[in-house]
Amino acid sequence: MESGTERRGLLRLFAFVFGGLCGGAGFASVFDPLRKREERWIPLAPVDQLQPGQATRVRYTVTAGWEQTERSVYLLRAGDDVLAIDSRCTHLGCNVRYREGEFRCPCHQGVFDGKGQPLSGPVTKPLERMETRIQAGVVEGKA
Repeated sequence: MESGTERRGLLRLFAFVFGGLCGGAGFASVFDPLRKREERWIPLAPVDQLQPGQATRVRYTVTAGWEQTERSVYLLRAGDDVLAIDSRCTHLGCNVRYREGEFRCPCHQGVFDGKGQPLSGPVTKPLERMETRIQAGVVEGKA
């Protein structure tokens, strides 16, 4: 009879510890967005390779945990500033193309102006922008 009691006690202890671990993990995931994230800047292109009035498409890799995703932005140089505009259309995520001072989406004929603001088509939101800075002659984007 004692071995049955010991087993039950051991099972209860196991269940208590396992439940505590699962509950702690769930509790931590709820508060994860409040955790301070490290600011990360990724190199995009040398400034001297960007021509004023031209949009240069640049690819970069985003790492989240073990997953890596390739993305791209258009870099537009205006004097000492560089604007980085996401190449994904805000309508359905197709890759836009830069032509004649406008961004055009080939999927549903959405058109954005040279700064990413919607002009026509089914698009209603502007193209997303990436914060940039210039360090040692290289344009960096905030990831």
